[in-house]
Amino acid sequence: MKNIPLWLWSTNYVWYAFASISGAFISGILVDKFSAHKIAFLTQLPMLIACLILWHGEGNLLLALFFIFFGLGGGMLQPMINALLAERYGVKWLGEIKSTIWALSIFSSALSPVLMGLMIDKGSNLPELMFLLVCLSAFSATMPTIWFNFLNLVKLHQVKT
Repeated sequence: MKNIPLWLWSTNYVWYAFASISGAFISGILVDKFSAHKIAFLTQLPMLIACLILWHGEGNLLLALFFIFFGLGGGMLQPMINALLAERYGVKWLGEIKSTIWALSIFSSALSPVLMGLMIDKGSNLPELMFLLVCLSAFSATMPTIWFNFLNLVKLHQVKT
């Protein structure tokens, strides 16, 4: 996949757009049916799959699949985050919480190219960087399950005893 010309990469953004819109609707339906706490991990699974495809994939079909899963993950994220914040903290301070999260996301978006550049300058290659992205995606997919589901069960058990 890494030997694909840039023009071919750009032609696949249409898959990202369709998948992102679909992901937003899917996430909204799942949040309404189950709650943001219970589906938070699901929104990260498409990102993990996209990173795995990008890491190991070769060819035009896998490039399209990468954009589809990347779009699904991106589209699923925003509706889930909004619902999760309302479920966790209520709506009284939601504006301040969302503005803080937005500022942090802008900061991290600005910081990530610098960190990637430093890692490349220090000798990291594409497979190492992709492995890091896969690990971060796997962490993002497992932490909501542990934090919102498993730890809540432990707390409920402690309250009952």
